[in-house]
Amino acid sequence: MDIPKRPKNDDLIIPEFLSGGGEMGKLIRSKDWSKTPLGSPDTWPQSLRIIVSLCIASNFPIAIAWGPGRVQIYNDGYWPITGDKHPTAMGQDFKECWLSAWPVIGQAFEEASLGQTRFLVNQRMFLDRCGYLEETFFTFSFSPILDESGGVGGLFHPITELTQQTLTERRLNILRAVADNAVSARTEEEASSLILNCLKDFELDLPFVLLYTIAVNGKEANLEGSFGVESDSPIAPTKINLEVQESTSWPFTQAIEKGTAVHVKDLSNTFGPFNCGPYPEPPNQALVFSLTLPGTGHNNYLLVAGVSSRRSLDEKYLLFYDLLTASMTNELTKAKVYEAERTKAEALAEIDKAKVVFFANISHEFRTPLSLVLGSLEEVLNKPTGEITLSDKEAIETSHRNAMRLLRLVNNLLDFSRIEAGRIQAQYRLTDLARYTTDLASSFRSLIENVGLTFDVTTEAIIQPVYIDREMWEKIVLNLLSNAFKNTLKGGIALSLTTQNNQVILNVQDTGVGIPEAELPNMFQRFHRVQNVVGRTYEGTGIGLSLVSELVKLHGGEISVQSKLAEGSVFTVSIPTGKLHLPIAHVVEKEIDPMAIGFSASLSEAFVEEAKTFIEHSVLTDNETESLQAHSGAATVLVIDDNADMRAYMKSLLQRQYRVVTANNGMDALQQIEEHAPQLILSDIMMPVMDGIQLLEAVKENVQTQNIPVILLSARAGEEAIIEGYDTGADDYLIKPFSAKELLARVASQLKTSNVRKKNQQQLQSIISQAPVAMCVLRGPTYIVEVANERVLELWGKTTEQVMNKPVFEAMPDAAGQGFEDLLNNVYQTGNPFIANEMPIDLIRNGKSEKAYLNFVYEPLYDADEKISGIVVVATEVTEQVIASKKIEASEKQFRTFANSIQNLAWIANGEGWIYWYNQQWYDYTGTTFEEMQGWGWEKVHHPDHVKKVSEFAKDVWKKGEPFENIFPLRRHDGEYRWFLVRAYPELDANGTIERWIGTNTDITEQKKSLEEKDEFISIASHEMKTPLTTAKGYIELLLLSLKEENQNALYATKANQAIERLHDLITDLLDASKIQNGQLNYTLTTFDFNNMVVETIENIEHTARNHTIQKAGTSSEKITGDRSRLQQVLINLLTNAIKYSPNENQVVVKIEEQESNIQVSVQDFGVGMSSQHLAKVFDRYYRVEEHAIQFQGLGMGLYISNNIIERHGGRMWVESEPGKGSIFYFMLPL
Repeated sequence: MDIPKRPKNDDLIIPEFLSGGGEMGKLIRSKDWSKTPLGSPDTWPQSLRIIVSLCIASNFPIAIAWGPGRVQIYNDGYWPITGDKHPTAMGQDFKECWLSAWPVIGQAFEEASLGQTRFLVNQRMFLDRCGYLEETFFTFSFSPILDESGGVGGLFHPITELTQQTLTERRLNILRAVADNAVSARTEEEASSLILNCLKDFELDLPFVLLYTIAVNGKEANLEGSFGVESDSPIAPTKINLEVQESTSWPFTQAIEKGTAVHVKDLSNTFGPFNCGPYPEPPNQALVFSLTLPGTGHNNYLLVAGVSSRRSLDEKYLLFYDLLTASMTNELTKAKVYEAERTKAEALAEIDKAKVVFFANISHEFRTPLSLVLGSLEEVLNKPTGEITLSDKEAIETSHRNAMRLLRLVNNLLDFSRIEAGRIQAQYRLTDLARYTTDLASSFRSLIENVGLTFDVTTEAIIQPVYIDREMWEKIVLNLLSNAFKNTLKGGIALSLTTQNNQVILNVQDTGVGIPEAELPNMFQRFHRVQNVVGRTYEGTGIGLSLVSELVKLHGGEISVQSKLAEGSVFTVSIPTGKLHLPIAHVVEKEIDPMAIGFSASLSEAFVEEAKTFIEHSVLTDNETESLQAHSGAATVLVIDDNADMRAYMKSLLQRQYRVVTANNGMDALQQIEEHAPQLILSDIMMPVMDGIQLLEAVKENVQTQNIPVILLSARAGEEAIIEGYDTGADDYLIKPFSAKELLARVASQLKTSNVRKKNQQQLQSIISQAPVAMCVLRGPTYIVEVANERVLELWGKTTEQVMNKPVFEAMPDAAGQGFEDLLNNVYQTGNPFIANEMPIDLIRNGKSEKAYLNFVYEPLYDADEKISGIVVVATEVTEQVIASKKIEASEKQFRTFANSIQNLAWIANGEGWIYWYNQQWYDYTGTTFEEMQGWGWEKVHHPDHVKKVSEFAKDVWKKGEPFENIFPLRRHDGEYRWFLVRAYPELDANGTIERWIGTNTDITEQKKSLEEKDEFISIASHEMKTPLTTAKGYIELLLLSLKEENQNALYATKANQAIERLHDLITDLLDASKIQNGQLNYTLTTFDFNNMVVETIENIEHTARNHTIQKAGTSSEKITGDRSRLQQVLINLLTNAIKYSPNENQVVVKIEEQESNIQVSVQDFGVGMSSQHLAKVFDRYYRVEEHAIQFQGLGMGLYISNNIIERHGGRMWVESEPGKGSIFYFMLPL
């Protein structure tokens, strides 16, 4: 082998082989080697000269241990490894220098000294190079150097320090473990427990951890959990006062104020001696962090983390702590959000339960006064002709008809509560169903034909006996005809009645707009209405088809629907013939003759009159679909749905941009995934063989497919279905029916996200096996591999036979074309060495393509004629270091983009309320960009009717600087407006100034729609009741005027009038509650004498309270400003309640107290009282206390309305009560 030569310098008298070598070259040249066992360099053997020349010329860390004295010589690359031992280490006995590492390296050193090369990979050892025992990791080798005698003259010791990359990987494992272990947490407490149990397994980096929760008042910190040190000891007290900072306690107050980590040193001096692993010497320093969960606006936790006694607290260690606290904050936040959402769901369920109870209770409240009205009117009508005049009779008949109409309006509501309670009473009579159904259908003929539709009615004679409840069958037929007319704009309607297999089949078919396939399962659900369907009207309470379904079931039958969009629908009702399927107690054998008895003309007329109102609202709109350009080089999308039509539809949309593969179930999909390797999976949930959830689990559990994004499709819009999909690992969730634009946008978004993820994963791929030092000699201009050690062969993934004596790029074709040949050519032609750090290279090793990163040196070799004859390559693979570094960068990026991981729409505003950041979910939902949202761009996503309200509300809350909530609609990218609950919290700086606002928007459309539909129904029903009730009351009052003398007729009319007034009060309460919900309850403000109003109210109530006396205590001379009639309404409600709930007592006490700036009124009874569990709910809408043996009438509306009136006057209302001792209701009004 030729010896590298350096240019001569006549000014320096030094051996030629010691020229160059950087700083260590200077040190070697300046050192007096004659005082060492090696002697003067002039006397060094040729073998030592060559190896020292090669060592100092290389930038790779290399040391040489020579001779019996193991004299150490090293280069610039090795210098940092020596730490504080430099420069003493130069020329020192190798064993003496590295005595603390000898338990790890000693045997390898001794064996190499005997002529056996030893190579050790990623060895953990403790070095005392920085004044303490330091945990380190190295890969190194000891290779014997033969001297002139053929014996071992010394050892060649190339080395690579892997401390940081090994620690980085270990700490990344900690972060992964935290995320994996806390994923199942559903509460903050559970999350903190899981995190601490996980961290205790990583004592090498976290010798001890203390987690404190901050009390709500912010004055105290309580130990939530700990490990590594004994709890309730001086270093881990269970409670810490945050208002007093003690010198022997953790600096929690400082951590809260700074908002950053506080470094605590000299732990033993501060807290006294304590035991803590994993080393004999306990940690002597720790970090204190304050953790703030997003949206809370204050500090929630305090974290104390011990620092390893055998590692310095460097930047990478600090970065690990920052990532750890971010990860803990993330997991605790997710648990908190989950817990909040669960609480919200329970509250909504409670509201729904209260409304169900309301429907059950309202039956008695409406039926009783209606029965009294009808009974009184019928008594008069049944009088002999001579006892009532013709004009009086006509007035009474008019009142009777309107009362009957009111009763029918109420019956729809009452039928639901009776069906649910199982109390509906049916009378099944033998009926000529064909004739009866034909007569019912005839009432619609004129209306249908007048709008240009055909109407075909076909009924066949039914031989078998058929038993029906006439009123129920009438509602079934008329509801189906009305529904068909409403949704049919052209073509016709057909009704047929046939028999088949002992079943009577009623078909009502139309050629209308049809029903979306996804809506068909919901058609008979209560209050459900199909969205975005072009019919004659969008109006309706949503109870018609659900009532029909229940009535059909009461006949032992079934109802079904078939429909196609733009083609029409067929509703099919089938009921059994005979009577064996009916309850025998409700079967009446006498046959009904439809011609003799007829059907309810008033009910039929009501349906027809209602249908006429649909005609002028008939509108047809055309849905336009934007065409998309096809793109080449498309990604592969796998579409899975058991419905062939749905598969074909989605394929037609997607294949314009993507390559589409289809499957009909999850099992089939797994085969397609293996064959086609799709970039995205689009799967339905409900499928045979293997459903979408099972498929998702299989995909995410497979290492080869777990990174493929999965979008689930479902007609189920319920929260449970969505949570199940996301919990299993779905990347997105799309609810049927969906628009083409929405589907394409979701697919494009997920593919874009997947591409970014793949790129990051390539940069963050698992660290390749630790690589050793590699050395080789490339000879000649074709770079023939002349010498290659075992390490370089391992790096290349080749054997000796594959590379020796071959041009390197012939032996390594995978390295060609990557720039290495150009670098070698430059060194070979110019003689300038080349040093590279972290140079990428694509290699095929063991048949597998890999990307590697190298630190290497190209050094020219000179022949005897001082011509370059080859190149020496000294290299080491640092792939793991580079990948680890990129992982840290990605982790930092992940931390910065944490907000994009939540499901809700989220935004951040500055202290003045200008929003400067939105998460990706916001842009996905609104279809906007950041630029479009700037300035006043936010108005585009708000409904025009709400822009002004939102603006005024925002100005007010920004000024107040307090957390707030509001509800308003936001425009989705497809134009639909959906309702959102917005919550925002301010974040304050150390001076209490608002730095920014953090807000989230949660879609509550379905919950709000459910509540609005029920409220709308109540409001509509109440308004509809009031019209005939007013008519009936008017005629009763006319009748009373005409009956001048007191007789039996006048008594009946008076009773009827009193019952109508009571019914009027009930309906008024319902209307008031509806107005309160819609913010439409009007108030007329006047200034009046409050005491006079109280006295007047008491006197009025005493006239009707025959068994009670009302005692007034206290008085007021103040006049207040408010709505006198509304406040009197409150007092009347409290007094009547006090009388009603004290049936066995005879006294009620009203007390007035003037306070400094308020008037307080209390109404006390001595009746049944109530237990404490009801006190917080008694002012809720529809809430009624039902824990007494006596059942009291009422809707549960009075106290709700009263409380709202008091609050609107700036006051408040509360109650005190004990069972058996009575109740005291209070209200307070400001003066």
